Amino acid sequence: MAPEKVTSPPEYWHNDSLQYYAQMFLNTVKPALRIETEITAYDPELLFLMRACHEDLRVAGVEDPFDNHDLLVQAWILYCKAYFGSGDERFERSYQMLRDSFALSHSGYGGE
Repeated sequence: MAPEKVTSPPEYWHNDSLQYYAQMFLNTVKPALRIETEITAYDPELLFLMRACHEDLRVAGVEDPFDNHDLLVQAWILYCKAYFGSGDERFERSYQMLRDSFALSHSGYGGE
């Protein structure tokens, strides 16, 4: 089930680096969702989803997802595809597999 739609930007950004990276990579995530980068109407919801994805990664055991920007951006894309609008279960499963792999990795991204 997709999260509730957000109509205003999240007020609880507590991590300046997360906000910075989410804003920086927003124009990478939008084309993956077939949204033109000039369209800003969906930015609050997408930023909320990117924040939720980051929190989900943290809860799953990913210590510092910023260590690997490519995997983090791919996680954001899959998470947004899974939950944006009506969502898609295929992308949810893909995100979960990436998250679990990211968390269990032995290369310093979450595991021992």
